Amino acid sequence: MDAKSSLYFQCNSCKKIVLAYDAQNCCNTASPSLTPWPVQYLQNLINIVNEQDLSTASGQQMAVLCLYNVYEILLEDLIFSLLCRNNSKQNNRTEFSRLLNRELLINLFNQLIDQNTAAILKEKGTGDFINNFKRLSVIRENAICNKVSSCTFEELELVTSLAANCFKNFSLLFNAFLTKNAAVAGAAAQSPKQRSQNVMIVDDEEYICSQFKSFLSREGIDVLTAGSGEEALGLYRKHLPEIIFLDISLPDISGFEVLKSIRESGGNSLIYFVTGISGNTLKVQGEEMGAQGHLEKPVTANDIINIIRTDMKQAV
Repeated sequence: MDAKSSLYFQCNSCKKIVLAYDAQNCCNTASPSLTPWPVQYLQNLINIVNEQDLSTASGQQMAVLCLYNVYEILLEDLIFSLLCRNNSKQNNRTEFSRLLNRELLINLFNQLIDQNTAAILKEKGTGDFINNFKRLSVIRENAICNKVSSCTFEELELVTSLAANCFKNFSLLFNAFLTKNAAVAGAAAQSPKQRSQNVMIVDDEEYICSQFKSFLSREGIDVLTAGSGEEALGLYRKHLPEIIFLDISLPDISGFEVLKSIRESGGNSLIYFVTGISGNTLKVQGEEMGAQGHLEKPVTANDIINIIRTDMKQAV
């Protein structure tokens, strides 16, 4: 399936993943420092997949379970490394893994994707990556629960294809994100220095607050997070954030009540409602109460960053 999987290396300088025959040209260095990629136990799992007799139900089950583990671990590693970039506190890997599940992995991946990165992946032929991961997870659940005795022909084709292209797909994914991040960093270095923006994210899902704080902090933005309406009001009175992204459904008081309290106190922060409810009713109600806008979930980090940058330009 993936006969060349052991020939991948990661450059310790630029962090790109390259094939052995391209490695010596990495970073335009005569002798680049390289580390075998991925780690050996993932190579071993793929080898187990390749050794299975896919004509038997037991062989199919073993192949699916091992392949899913490889994809889940590599996807988790990719997301963790990107979330922790430019962050010295990278020692919380165990806690990160403990909190993850399939839905959160997929959500985090979708938060990381933007149009530029998606275009790179589509060009490289990995545009359906996350959908294939979802399909693989369903096959795995069926195998674990014994809902079906064996895989269908289409499922076996998917398993075979994913195993054959596993490390190639992940190398392309990782390099695509590196390319995108390098372009963003380069543009930031060439642009005039902008003042730091004080932003507050209010959402009762702690991990949403955490991931947005990680992204925005790398953009030089000071970020406050709150998990309830009362906490948000307390932080508001203390720090007076310039922009607030406010979930409507909170565990104590609603986002509308938070907005009303801020406006009644004379606060003029820019406030954007965030909700999973579609339609114009909430949008109109929010604007009538003094909100600047309304975002429907799922909201990406780039959605928020674009709003912040627009407001910064208007404030200059």
